[in-house]
Amino acid sequence: MSSTPDTFNKNFGLTEQAFNNLLEALRKGNEQLFEQVFLTHFERCMSFLKMKYGAEHADAYDTVMWSLLRFRQILVDGKVVYGNLEAYFLRIAVTRYLKDLNAGKEITTEHIPEMALLSDEEAADEETLDMLAKAWSKLGDLCQKLLKGFYYDSTDLKSMTVLLGDSSEANTRKRKERCIKELRKYFFELE
Repeated sequence: MSSTPDTFNKNFGLTEQAFNNLLEALRKGNEQLFEQVFLTHFERCMSFLKMKYGAEHADAYDTVMWSLLRFRQILVDGKVVYGNLEAYFLRIAVTRYLKDLNAGKEITTEHIPEMALLSDEEAADEETLDMLAKAWSKLGDLCQKLLKGFYYDSTDLKSMTVLLGDSSEANTRKRKERCIKELRKYFFELE
């Protein structure tokens, strides 16, 4: 009986049955499981990277966003089962952060093809790419320019600040976060 609450807490607040139901729904296009992971673990994982590894906010954000999208693909592909899902997700984030840190480069999601939806090793399916293209078209010009410059053209934050005429790098970083959230919102509205 005491293992049930511990197991429950290690799995984004989901019972095994709820997880399996949401996983099946995710495979059919319902993003509720993905959103549950995002809502329950995104900030906590970012805080962990900042506290444990001294990650900058922007680096932690990009690493956890990459990890979240990678985790989603692993779920869809059926490569993970109910267990200690939160630790598994955290391990993905820490591994990615340390890999990028050791490579001596800025921590970004730029290595994820097709607008940060899949890992380096996998190709996006046509339906996902179509949904992403539609979501992208709903973004304003400024967000498109910022995200394209940062993720595809590998333009650093300082240069993007100048290109956009922002008053500071902090403003540009915040704008980038808002643009990613907006893109995510449009993507999930499409189903």
